[in-house]
Amino acid sequence: MLYLGLFLLPLFLLGALVFFIVRATTLQRRVTDLEFRLDVLERSVSGLQVQLPEPSKKAKQPTKSSPASVSSSSVPVPVPVSAPAPAFPPSRTREEWEAFVGGKLLNRIGAFALIIGVGLFLKYAFDNNWISEGVRVAIGGVSGILCLAGAYQTHRRGFAVFSQGLVGAGIAILYVSVYSSFNYYALVPQWVAFILMSVVTALSLSQAVYYNAIAVGVLGWAGGFLTPWMLNTGSPNEIGLFTYIALLTVALLGLVVRKPEWVLLEVLTLAGVWIVYFVWHVEEYDVDAMTLTMFFVMVFWGAFVATDTALHRFGRSFDAPRIIVSLLNAAMGCIAVAVVLSEESEAGAGWTMVGMAAVYVLAVVFLRPPADGRYAKIQSTVSAALALFGCSLVYSDFSLVISWSVLSAAAAWSATRWKYVHLNIVSLVVLCLAVLELVGVRGGLMTADIEAFSPVFNDRTLGFAVVIIASFAAWRSLVTGEASTPMRSTFLSIGVSCLALLITVEVNDVLRVWRLSLVGDEMTQRWFHSVLILAATWAITGTAFVWTGLRLRFRPVWIVGIVVLGVGVITAILRGFAVVLPDIHVPLLNMRTGILVLTALLSAYVGRTFAFHQHDQGAWKEGYAIASIGAAVTVFSLLTGETRDVFERSIVLIGSTDDVSLRQATVDALRDQQQLSVSGIWLVYSVTLMVFGFLRASRGFRVMAIVLFGITILKIFLYDLSFLETLYRIVSFVALGVILLGVSYAYQRYKHVLLGVPSGQKGAVS
Repeated sequence: MLYLGLFLLPLFLLGALVFFIVRATTLQRRVTDLEFRLDVLERSVSGLQVQLPEPSKKAKQPTKSSPASVSSSSVPVPVPVSAPAPAFPPSRTREEWEAFVGGKLLNRIGAFALIIGVGLFLKYAFDNNWISEGVRVAIGGVSGILCLAGAYQTHRRGFAVFSQGLVGAGIAILYVSVYSSFNYYALVPQWVAFILMSVVTALSLSQAVYYNAIAVGVLGWAGGFLTPWMLNTGSPNEIGLFTYIALLTVALLGLVVRKPEWVLLEVLTLAGVWIVYFVWHVEEYDVDAMTLTMFFVMVFWGAFVATDTALHRFGRSFDAPRIIVSLLNAAMGCIAVAVVLSEESEAGAGWTMVGMAAVYVLAVVFLRPPADGRYAKIQSTVSAALALFGCSLVYSDFSLVISWSVLSAAAAWSATRWKYVHLNIVSLVVLCLAVLELVGVRGGLMTADIEAFSPVFNDRTLGFAVVIIASFAAWRSLVTGEASTPMRSTFLSIGVSCLALLITVEVNDVLRVWRLSLVGDEMTQRWFHSVLILAATWAITGTAFVWTGLRLRFRPVWIVGIVVLGVGVITAILRGFAVVLPDIHVPLLNMRTGILVLTALLSAYVGRTFAFHQHDQGAWKEGYAIASIGAAVTVFSLLTGETRDVFERSIVLIGSTDDVSLRQATVDALRDQQQLSVSGIWLVYSVTLMVFGFLRASRGFRVMAIVLFGITILKIFLYDLSFLETLYRIVSFVALGVILLGVSYAYQRYKHVLLGVPSGQKGAVS
């Protein structure tokens, strides 16, 4: 005891000396500053009194004849005198540095040194058995209380920084004393030590509020979260541990709500809570206590959500640190739920996440003052993410597609209902994920079990239907909202594209059933017809979309229609150049002819529709040109294919003769006739396009005719000249020359008419 007194006495004397020196310096500085201000004030007032002129005793009254004229000399006007600018005291940078080092920095270092010194002394005393164990702990407790009492007294006298140092030292000494009483000396049982540590933690938090010292709060945070480890006996006690952590978390977050500027304490609390939980989960988690564990996980997660909501209700800014805390808390809660519940029930984990998402929605909808939009933006986005992940655990395949589509529509509706424009992006992202899941899931684009396929009435159709409805619902809600035009167009385009894809996959599976159990030539023929039917399906679908989009003035609809029509036209053209079984081909009276004619007519109709709506729709010229070219090229493919296949059928039939030399000569002659006929058909078709272009004054058809003339010229000069017999060469070149000269004459003859009539205007050439 004597040694302890000898050790503590110099410390108290040194503290008292520092206290009086700092106090005297502060008072001297205040007196000097007051004297300077008084001197400046006296000089300013005396200068104004000297230079103000005396008001005249007899001021002239204004006469009746001149009521508005007053002599400027009759009314005394004070002469504005600018008081001399006070000479501000010289810069006290050195003094400020001295005050910082002597008053604040030395305080912190002194408190830290005091803690180390007391610890070293206690260790030395313990090693030498100077004092008994109980007395040692009592000395520590008394020393901590004395530090707190000294802090209170110095704080009342105006030494805020000095008092904070004493508080920190006192709290630390109390923590060490309680810890020693249990862990080193076993003077008290665990529950008593736990209560004492909790009391010290509560005391430190209350002292932090009283002295407005975040450093003391951080000290309480450290002691609070270290208490379970310092008092650990090795036996698991989930209820006791997590109840204590929950109460500590509530206390710390309550302190944050009272002191919103102490955001560091919120960050540290988040780290402490989830570190303690995950360390415990790795070492001591028991699946039998899953329900209890989930309860505490929800308590930890909900405490931070409630804190964010309370801070927002009180008008506090939802700045970057708190955004990070909110996101990390949601992520940690989601991970904890997934880890705890996924092994037993993924659906349970998913529904829990959906419930967490609902909590965020309630916090945004019912507790949303219009103060800080970032709060609503972050919380609603987190809610959508949790719902997205939760649905992925609950559902699969087409059910997952449906749930995500509903979530997308709900987000779009919320964006319009509560003016949360950012939810439009969330809705679009979720909808795109639903579409990707739809096309990627097994059976999304092609039924796996084709024998059990049921057209239209199947899960795939339901999934597509919900995606389409969600797209249209989102588009419809955004039409009345504040979303941008590209956002609305994107939703509408997705819906129309999914409708076209649904028609495609359903028709394709019907055609697969149609080809089922066929082999050989029948299988080949039906496969060829299936491709043509798909082309016709796309052409019909695209035409319907174009007509609807132009009539209702929905630009995304007719754009998708042009794309679908283009796919159908290209497919029909590529399949129309040749049949797969020429020997059974019937010229003109076949499916290819019918479908190509249908495709050409639909393309021509689309072009005419664009021309009719040219004053209502933008980019009508591009649509008209694409449709017209599609119709012309489709007819070109039909003429080429039919002409070629007539001779191909004869060549195949000739191949069955026994005379090889006769067969070869006949085949060569048929090949020459085939190429000559193709060249002739091309020339005739080119002339037809040119005449149509002349009569309709359409530059587009004339250009297509010129392009086809060029293709024909290349064929005749490169192929016919090299491989055809002489007679066929003569016929090809003569026909080509006559036709080209005729076209040239027509251009020269009607040049003034062609140049004078605008492209696309109707009227015959005179």
